[in-house]
Order: sequence, then C-alpha cells, then structure tokens
Amino acid sequence: MFLGEGTDYIKGFGSGDFYGGSGNDTLELTPGSYTVGISDTSRTFTKGDKLLITSEFEKLIAGGTTYDFTSLTAGQTIIIV
Repeated sequence: MFLGEGTDYIKGFGSGDFYGGSGNDTLELTPGSYTVGISDTSRTFTKGDKLLITSEFEKLIAGGTTYDFTSLTAGQTIIIV
C-alpha cells in the first residue's frame, strides 16, 4: 500500500507491504512479540506467521518506547505487553 506524501500514521499489525513515501510516517504496533528484519531500504516485522513489510517510515511506536527506524537491527525482538 502506497501512503503517499505527508504525515501518515498506521496502528495495528497484519500481513502487507506499506510504503510511507515522503513526510514523517509512523507505525504503532499492537501488543505481541515481533522480530525485526532488514533488507536494503525496508524493515520487516514478523509476528507468528504474519509478515509486515515497511519502507520509508521514520518512527516506530512499541508500547511506551519510540524507535527511529534507522536504529532498528536485524533479529531484534520487540515485545509489547
């Protein structure tokens, strides 16, 4: 899904491919355990058998913690209660 120009905000999780485009784009994950993957310009989040692929996002909100997408590492586990 191409979100386009401007500030975009997605809250939730499900299988899909999301391109934030220009602007300040934020993904807020719901409770669960996620594994981060990195490939070129995308960051992936795996929870169980579901895969969420993101590109051109700037901020991740996970519970009470906010991450810059550039600080995420491959294999990192993020747990939200």
